[in-house]
Amino acid sequence: MSFERHGVNAWLEIEARGASDRVALESVHGELMTKKTALVTGAGGGLGHATVERLVAHGWKVFEADISKEMLRSSIHDPDVVPVVMDVTDNDSIEGAYDAIASQTDRLAAIVKFAGVLGVGSLTDIPEERLARILDINVLGTYRVNT
Repeated sequence: MSFERHGVNAWLEIEARGASDRVALESVHGELMTKKTALVTGAGGGLGHATVERLVAHGWKVFEADISKEMLRSSIHDPDVVPVVMDVTDNDSIEGAYDAIASQTDRLAAIVKFAGVLGVGSLTDIPEERLARILDINVLGTYRVNT
């Protein structure tokens, strides 16, 4: 991987009514990033997909990532949207995705992590295997994408 992906501070605020959209990105040194390139994990889901759409509308190039190409919503036909397969439970998949991204850009201004699964019910009612999968994707997946 030929670009730095550690130490980036990013925030994205989008009000539901669309009255106010604000995107600000800062490097570790507090400088405004001039290259607007982002990775969005979980881009096949509702929040991830909406984030991809919003970032592209604001002039960003976005690498949309999900566990398979079939999961990604191909409704965004824009040269600034690049589909990337990334399984956040698999370090080799993450490294492969970062290698693919690094072949097209030298830096990411933001990494937006929406990869996740929902666990419904009381913690004591969720089978251990299901809980392990939820934690693997939602918690460890976020960790893996950052390291």
